[in-house]
Amino acid sequence: MRSYRTLGNKNIGIQYITINWKGDYKFTEETVEFLHETKEIIKFISESDTELTEFGIYAIVSGRCRKSSRGVCYIGYTYGEEYERCFIDRLKEHMRTGYIGECEIEAIQPAYFKVGVIIDSGQEKMTRELLEEVEGLLILAHQPDCNVVKKEMAKVRDMIIINRGDYQPLLPRIDSRDFEYE
Repeated sequence: MRSYRTLGNKNIGIQYITINWKGDYKFTEETVEFLHETKEIIKFISESDTELTEFGIYAIVSGRCRKSSRGVCYIGYTYGEEYERCFIDRLKEHMRTGYIGECEIEAIQPAYFKVGVIIDSGQEKMTRELLEEVEGLLILAHQPDCNVVKKEMAKVRDMIIINRGDYQPLLPRIDSRDFEYE
């Protein structure tokens, strides 16, 4: 089993992160456009009791992603204050370029995507830094085929991620302390 490093601090308390997932949506231009028009993702987020609107974590899964033991191809996040990109915008960017990370979209089809919103982080306000850390720990734990960075090291505080809803094939619980520290 490979070991990975987090750049956490073992001397601070554990932060619990709960993510509510929705999916599997077919990863096609038609589906992404349909979800944009019907605002289904926005409705899911507003029902998730979170201060975020259209921002969070997403995962792309496919049976063609073989390196990942769970079929996870790519994990990403989107955060609006700086870039003003919601889930739909980010998915459209992938479609426009034809790539997710280092993989051609055609090579992993049929693929599906899920969106995840952080419904509890123990913080008053969601930050971009926290989303980056959550993304990093999810990448460390799943080793998605198409992600280029954060597969061997991620800057992550001591945290436990609890996945709820339609999270499979993602792991139900991920503890950053299960990874080596540098």
